[in-house]
Amino acid sequence: MAMGVPVVCSHIGFKGLGIDDGQGAYMRTDPTAFAEAVNSLLASQALRESVGRQGMQVVQNSFNWDKIALKLEGYFEEVRDTHRAK
Repeated sequence: MAMGVPVVCSHIGFKGLGIDDGQGAYMRTDPTAFAEAVNSLLASQALRESVGRQGMQVVQNSFNWDKIALKLEGYFEEVRDTHRAK
């Protein structure tokens, strides 16, 4: 997704993304539906580009280093505060 490649994944890979189906990635649990989603992407350059762009935007907005650093800092502060309270 970070490189603009459209993604079709199972619920396991989709779970932590915090997005809806079709927002940069397709989530399919049924093998037939998975294959159909892949075939749809292969058949349409416009769809590939659209889904790829959306996926790249999701990664840039939610998983960039600044966002990750802020989350990590929050975890550290939470641990520190928990240990201070003891």
